[in-house]
Amino acid sequence: MASVTNKDFHSPQKLGNCLVLATLVVIAGHAAGSIWLYRATDWFDNLLHFAGGAWLALAVIFFFRGEISSLKTFLIVFGAALIWEIFEAGLNLYAKNAYGFATPVGGATGDTILDIILGILGTLITLSYIKTKKQ
Repeated sequence: MASVTNKDFHSPQKLGNCLVLATLVVIAGHAAGSIWLYRATDWFDNLLHFAGGAWLALAVIFFFRGEISSLKTFLIVFGAALIWEIFEAGLNLYAKNAYGFATPVGGATGDTILDIILGILGTLITLSYIKTKKQ
């Protein structure tokens, strides 16, 4: 996989702007989730995991000042997705045992796998978009 650099965005400012916009989308999504959109809709959790993967890919590229390969970016996001899903499963298990109810984040294996896939998909689309802008 080719490296993604700040030059792909034509300037570090554009990369920073993309990261800020993606951060606002993720924050707004989590704020909406706090008012129980997780339970009101089937697709909201999917949207957040997709956006989270895209956001994290941008954040990794920004943090490393664009001097990181797409493969390393992918592996970092994949590792973060696994850690996040382990956290969600632990939170769900704790809430179920301590309070007798499951949290809105779920805990089913199918949901966990789908969440990881959507985060990876967000990452791959972000990396593909950056690569096409480079050409």
